[in-house]
Amino acid sequence: MTREDQEAQRARGIRTVLIITLAANVAVAAAKVMVGTALGSLSIRADGFHSSMDGLNNIVLLVGTWLAAAPPDREHPYGHRKFEVLAASFIGLSLLAAAFNVFMGVVDRLRGLDVEPAIEPSAFAVLGVTLAVNVVVAVYEARAGKRLMSPALISDAVHTRGDILVTVGVAASTLLVWRGLVWLDAVAGAAIAGYIVLLASRVLRENAGYLLDASVLDPTRVLALADGVEGVGAARDARSRGTPGGIFIDLTVEVDGALPVAAAHALAHRVEDAVRNGIPGVMGVQVHVEPRAAS
Repeated sequence: MTREDQEAQRARGIRTVLIITLAANVAVAAAKVMVGTALGSLSIRADGFHSSMDGLNNIVLLVGTWLAAAPPDREHPYGHRKFEVLAASFIGLSLLAAAFNVFMGVVDRLRGLDVEPAIEPSAFAVLGVTLAVNVVVAVYEARAGKRLMSPALISDAVHTRGDILVTVGVAASTLLVWRGLVWLDAVAGAAIAGYIVLLASRVLRENAGYLLDASVLDPTRVLALADGVEGVGAARDARSRGTPGGIFIDLTVEVDGALPVAAAHALAHRVEDAVRNGIPGVMGVQVHVEPRAAS
């Protein structure tokens, strides 16, 4: 299978996961929003809005991964993988908007401009079902993200695990509201808004690192593989950038200064192969060959 075929297969796998999780997130969000609105529960409705952002995330990631799957061209010799990163960055911004919406709902509740919730036992059933769905989605996405080396799926899986904690918190506050402690619903809404902000900052920070070409590998790992190739006197100045599954590396190796050019070129290829085979997700390795200084 060629590299192009592998990339196409990876893109199809990511899109399949996103479509399945999109369907699950839409169902979860609809259930929470409808029940929260019917019962006047700020925390359930807020959690439903958060879940709707999960569905929006899936749509944005579908578009981003579709664009990222385009092969390298003359203007983009390193490929288009950063479209996936840009899509994930947009998700961080959408989460900030969601947090603002939830926070304004809390303000209205505290100002007495919102209807106090009238919690029914059906609310607990909805929260229980959505919690179970989120657990399944989180495990499914995490495994698929690791297998496909997709930063989008890995990040979304972390986000979904956060949803699980949020839903547990909402269920706890709903139980207290049901017992007459209505003010705790506003507290839960504020806590959910704060947690969404934390998720947004994490998504933005991680993807900013990819966009700004932050190092994605421990240099010592690369140097150890290069040093293990016969004929390499010393390896140094290893650098990496890109995303999981789309890593580009350059490094310098010192060789015997009397080595013919053709032999040094062949040695550089062996170093490239050693790094590619030793580190999953490497798409390109640039080896600079220099004569080793006389000792």
